[in-house]
Amino acid sequence: MIKRYLVTIGVTVVCLVAGSAFLGYEGGALKTEPAIRINEELSKIKIFVCYHKPFDMLSDRSTFIPIHAGRALGTGSPFHVGDGLKVGLAKNVSISDDEYRWMLDNTTGDDAGDNISLQNRSYCELTAVYWLWKNYAQLDELDYIGFMHYRRHFIFKTNYHLTIFERIRRLFSKSRSFVRVASMDSGYEEKFGLDAPTVRKAIAGYDVVVPAPQNLLTTVYTNFKLNQKIEYLDTALEVLREKYPQYTDVAQTCMRSSSAHWGNMFVMRPAAFKEYCDFVFSIMQETEKRISGVMDHSSLKSAHAAYIIERMWIIWIAYQKKIGKYKVLELPRTWIAKSYGLFP
Repeated sequence: MIKRYLVTIGVTVVCLVAGSAFLGYEGGALKTEPAIRINEELSKIKIFVCYHKPFDMLSDRSTFIPIHAGRALGTGSPFHVGDGLKVGLAKNVSISDDEYRWMLDNTTGDDAGDNISLQNRSYCELTAVYWLWKNYAQLDELDYIGFMHYRRHFIFKTNYHLTIFERIRRLFSKSRSFVRVASMDSGYEEKFGLDAPTVRKAIAGYDVVVPAPQNLLTTVYTNFKLNQKIEYLDTALEVLREKYPQYTDVAQTCMRSSSAHWGNMFVMRPAAFKEYCDFVFSIMQETEKRISGVMDHSSLKSAHAAYIIERMWIIWIAYQKKIGKYKVLELPRTWIAKSYGLFP
């Protein structure tokens, strides 16, 4: 009797397991339909990763989309270096013919439609942001639009583990807002949560994601003065007061602060992204009109627009925090020490 009872139970269990496998049963629910919904949710997050030369890429390129900033400069420039070398892109980087072809094959360009790609030496990565604002057809269909750099990525995983060397390096760093790593090794993406499900979990419920504040030895205003002509920033602040007077007090506070959200990295709701772009680019375009006669085009001070927009970004974020229109999340980021591309 006992044997017969055990056999009956065994057959029943086998049938249930087989039936569950056939139906796609997992954890008490059908997994087919929820999986489709999850995939649809994940597909509504697009984070563009900016490149100006070949470098390692994240594996999920449907979520993390490589974009080439300054592609319009890729076939010639007055900053030609020598035979076989092309363009001086952002920060005077020159790339070979093979590297340029690699960029064409592996990245989206910022030189189609309404674009400022030719102004990359001044705007740096912001030429790619401008292109997304003006041309990305899927923008209004997304839950989030994001932007990172090829050597700087958000850390979306909350419980990431640092090696003893990373901990020591971070301990003596001037800021704990980022983690310096040697390279994108095989465990990099899993360690810092650079996959669509982890991203979705980390940012759910927030409207704007920014890098955690980084401390400087100087104020935001003085830092600009050390790298650019301060007249440029003064002009931009004048334009801001005229176009957006409600930002004036926040702008003054930000300029006196030594801590800010640096790096022009973000993840935002599309509405916030469009508002941000309209804010910074409208200020920059008017600023350029006013400083065009005194603009310094030397190699060290040519990136004036990128420096100005970064300060306007700092002000925009501070203002959003003040008025509470958007729910803001601060995340640490990585900084990859490896400086060479795939063609060292």
